[in-house]
Amino acid sequence: MNISITGSRGFLASRFIEIYEKEFSKINKLNSDNSNMNDYSNLLLNTVNTDILIHAAFDHNYKDNIIGIKNILKVCYENKIKKLIHISSISVYDPDCSSSLCENSPYSKLNDPYSKEKVNIENEIEKYKDKNFDIIILQPSIIYGFNGNWTKYALHVSKSQGIYLSDNGDNICNAVYIDDVVRSIYQSCISNVTFEKFLISNNEIISWKDFYKKHSEILNNLNLKSNFNIIINQNNYEFHSNILVNLIFILWFKTPCGSLFNLMIGILKKIRAKKYYVTKSKDDIKVFLNADINNSILSPLGITKKMHNCKFRIDFTKSKNLIGYSPTFNLNDGIKEIENKIKELLS
Repeated sequence: MNISITGSRGFLASRFIEIYEKEFSKINKLNSDNSNMNDYSNLLLNTVNTDILIHAAFDHNYKDNIIGIKNILKVCYENKIKKLIHISSISVYDPDCSSSLCENSPYSKLNDPYSKEKVNIENEIEKYKDKNFDIIILQPSIIYGFNGNWTKYALHVSKSQGIYLSDNGDNICNAVYIDDVVRSIYQSCISNVTFEKFLISNNEIISWKDFYKKHSEILNNLNLKSNFNIIINQNNYEFHSNILVNLIFILWFKTPCGSLFNLMIGILKKIRAKKYYVTKSKDDIKVFLNADINNSILSPLGITKKMHNCKFRIDFTKSKNLIGYSPTFNLNDGIKEIENKIKELLS
């Protein structure tokens, strides 16, 4: 069985390749250097003789995602690829869902760029539902693991004076370890499903307080400077602890004005990025991990803040029944894996 995977150098795809490469005849590693999503001709050429195409790439500058999925769908059809596995996100669903969230839950109507882009990509995929190849859409929840964005954020929390959290951090963090997510990709490869969407998460009840505290303990165990301090919000704002910033996000995410903010997304991302120490290279990560506690207090904003307010648990019964997915890592297991990888990096 020949596999092609986009975003091959990314967090999910690289881990999938690392664990499962020997399970396939060939894994064709596609990335921005050899098969940019907006380059249909190269995608078509580089996916010849592919049995399964795994689409794990995502353009966080929001330029190539829609043209990219259109190209990928056309490539699957033209090259007679048997199956497309697309990596989506829990963010497609309404974050105000209560109790239990499943694949039939309502989709998000917020105008935030990430959720909106993920929904639009899934809408494009729906148009190919009755074509001559199978399609599986995986919707992971809060993916953590070494070098992943949520773990990077958690480590920044550990290097700060504190973080603003609602409800003392006791709201539900639907965290799932990266190795469970990539195993769901593998299970999708060997399944007989024709067209389905699957939520991927963990069956353990984890609070945000637990999630951040456990990451802080990693640094403590390795004799690195760490701090964990919850600063309780005195308000119940949706998108930020500051009333003015929250109002801006309401205008952005919930009114027609949002389209104007989306035009400035590149600038806004650069402004936000200045708050965090850059951790792209291994050397950057080493410097960051060995740094002192800084004077900042993190105030989650936008969809991150909404996630911190979540009350729902994820029902992944469908993925269990149809592709045989079952999580094997609890939070302690995942945290131990991250600690071992950091220890290895620092040695």
